[in-house]
Formats: sequence, structure tokens, C-alpha cells
Amino acid sequence: IRIDGMSYEDYKKYCQTLENLSGWEVYEGSYPEDVAHLPDDYNVKSKIDFSGSYKSLPHVSVHYYSDKQCEKSGYPHFCMFIFKDW
Repeated sequence: IRIDGMSYEDYKKYCQTLENLSGWEVYEGSYPEDVAHLPDDYNVKSKIDFSGSYKSLPHVSVHYYSDKQCEKSGYPHFCMFIFKDW
């Protein structure tokens, strides 16, 4: 899923909505990918990650790309990937 024109503030609100879902489990990889660890400025990295699992979906990954990465890749800032198998 790619959405053009989503602000970083809306991204953070969307991630908070996911995190509040009953059954959402935060991905605990090399660092927790939860709302508490989202940076204030999305341009500090090429991609901000928010990931977890939800019920029968083993991995849901929600990204917000930096301005520079969007220019380079042509992707919008917001991209979401949902995996049935992980």
C-alpha cells in the first residue's frame, strides 16, 4: 500500500492506531519498532520503520521515507507491507 501526501504527523497517528489494536504485537528486532521510538524528524534516516504482527498476519511493516529517499526512489513517503508468511 502506498499513499501520496500523508504527513509525518498522520503517519504517527496511524501507527498509534495500529499499536492500540487488540492483538497488535510490536516487532522486537534489533530495536523496538513502536510509536515510543519514532523520531521527531523523519529525515534523520532514509526510512522510519514501524512493524509488528496482528492476529493471523505475522508481519506488518509500515514505513515513512525521508524526503531525500522519496526523491531518489519515486516512492511516496508512506508505504505499508503486509505479509501472510514471515
